[in-house]
Amino acid sequence: MSFWALSCSKTESVPIGSRSLGESCGGVSDCEPGLDCRDGVCALFEEEEAGPMPGLPCGDGCGPDLCCGNQGVCRQLVEGWEFARCGLAPGQSCALSADCDVGLVCSGEGLCATTGGPGTGGVGASCEKLEDCQRPLFCGLDDTCDRIPFFPGVSCLADEEELGAFRMYFEVPRGQPLAEFYRHPFPSDVRIVDGKLDMTGHPTPGEVLGVDFTRLYIDALEEDADGFALSAPIFVRFSDEVDRTTLATNTSTETVMLVNLSPDAPIDRRVPIQKAYRREKGQVICGNALGVAPVDGFPLAPRTTYALIVTTGLHSIRGDAPIRDADFAPMLDDATPGDPHLARAHQLHAPLRAWLARASVDPKSIAGAAVFTTGDPAQIGEKLRAAVHAAPAPVVKDLVLCDGSTRSPCEGPDGRGCLPISTTHHQLQGRLTIPIFQRGERPYRDAGADGRNGSFVLDADGQPEARGSEDLCFGLSVPKGPMPAGGWPIVIYGHGTGGDYTSGLRNLAGELAALDNGQGNTAKVALITFDNVMHGPRQGLPVFEDPGPLFFNVNNPRAARDNVLQGAADVFSLVRFVRTAELLPAATGLANPVRFDDAHVLYYGHSQGTVIAPPVLAFEPNLRAAVMTGAGAEIGLTVLEKKKPNDVSSLVRIAFGDQSVTRIHPIIGFLSFYFGPSDAIP
Repeated sequence: MSFWALSCSKTESVPIGSRSLGESCGGVSDCEPGLDCRDGVCALFEEEEAGPMPGLPCGDGCGPDLCCGNQGVCRQLVEGWEFARCGLAPGQSCALSADCDVGLVCSGEGLCATTGGPGTGGVGASCEKLEDCQRPLFCGLDDTCDRIPFFPGVSCLADEEELGAFRMYFEVPRGQPLAEFYRHPFPSDVRIVDGKLDMTGHPTPGEVLGVDFTRLYIDALEEDADGFALSAPIFVRFSDEVDRTTLATNTSTETVMLVNLSPDAPIDRRVPIQKAYRREKGQVICGNALGVAPVDGFPLAPRTTYALIVTTGLHSIRGDAPIRDADFAPMLDDATPGDPHLARAHQLHAPLRAWLARASVDPKSIAGAAVFTTGDPAQIGEKLRAAVHAAPAPVVKDLVLCDGSTRSPCEGPDGRGCLPISTTHHQLQGRLTIPIFQRGERPYRDAGADGRNGSFVLDADGQPEARGSEDLCFGLSVPKGPMPAGGWPIVIYGHGTGGDYTSGLRNLAGELAALDNGQGNTAKVALITFDNVMHGPRQGLPVFEDPGPLFFNVNNPRAARDNVLQGAADVFSLVRFVRTAELLPAATGLANPVRFDDAHVLYYGHSQGTVIAPPVLAFEPNLRAAVMTGAGAEIGLTVLEKKKPNDVSSLVRIAFGDQSVTRIHPIIGFLSFYFGPSDAIP
């Protein structure tokens, strides 16, 4: 049985890079560095077209069909208007000011605009937030718009210096950083050393906004990673430009495939993938890089070994089939290499050799592979629920009936406190003592001296340990009228970023207290709502701040991840509370006791309220149903698409020093990898 035709490169039998100008050749790899193989003869590379190409400074003019656009950069003419523009028109979406027509800038909201309007602040203009500055400027620590510190990117060899035959790089680290990090695939089980992820040698931009964010996340990954991510991209590099027409995936003639190596996995089944190939050098990865990721919404299985396989059917633009890199060749042999580093890698590639044997695939048709084993990021949800139930049960404190004269114990700015009396429901407000699992001092702005401020602490079995308790502000609506015999059905409401514990009381309580399906069926449902993580007093600050940057905390990876998990713990606690609560008249001021129907507990989340929900929905058996609005999943998509209430995509591009961040990009991979335990699709 064979899935592809065998292909062997002629360069396997020819000394690499040994032929001079004018000598015969079978491919560019036969010729000395700096020479091309053209018409079977080693020759000088042809001159490019006259004039700078797109993205380069205009100089004395640009190449054919180009114009000198904004900021003196050559670009393609934009047709489709009353006249051809050298850039995008006012109101069109943009990433950088260079994208816009001459005389326009890209506003902080990501729209081409004339200077002087909102979000068009230039260098030195005053600002309060990132969106006040034109892109790609940022709002600095002195509250003025400033340029992003220059990061030249990873140091790469020029094309003519990439010696040897066309191949997929597979260089096994031997205790020292590789010449370039991605000369070995990532992810790869080879990079797990003594049980820890080793990312030695990965480039970082240095301190952008006062912090080296890439280093921050790499350090956190190296310490916390337990198996690779389920949705993150996989990266491999090649020694020469790839012929894209031979880069086939998800087809019967595939040259790149992602397969499950488990012994019980069907050998003819492939993981559906998306891909991106980049010829040019990036900020953190050199050129001729291929990124592959599972199709969005189809994560890999946990605790499973996979392989990204590249076959000899993939060719360079010069028509060369790839040979195996020197370190990869022994990975598919039965014999164990003598080199201890290669011997270790050989052992880790045993699942690939076994899969090839089961599939009756000739190993000679394999040019390279990345073998990696996934973790189980979702398991934290089950253990978190157990930890919540191991903690003391929630206790109600300072409960008041909002009757028009009482004051709420949670009263504060921005409308916090008792709301007007309703004709459909009673309104109660108070505090609920619940367990807290994050360590350190709120609002966990930075990682702290030990790098773990705001993180969960896990015991030997991986179960979170409670670090204390807090009094959580909550609001409760109780429908007016007789309580059902089984208690009130109840909705737990998780508000979005910028809301508070009164949001559900304002938006939903009245409707839930008098539901009518329009067919004569009515119902009355109670509602409990609470301050979500990093809202109100939960910030630990004397004056409340914008909760968005505190919750989605780019400055502190562990806090950003575990803020979400703390929110999940809150919902576990609320489910536990409403299923057993009995609020007596002496506490509520109502005529009768209040209980809730433990068979009809529902969750309603909006925006941030949906972010915290996945661990609960996966592992809480006592929720009857859930409704999600403004929901999203996959951190990679979130950071690229989220614009409100905070422009996360621009912040990430600035923080990591790379304006070219896309769905299949190493930085997105790091974020997907690290935030898997708190992501709806890990």
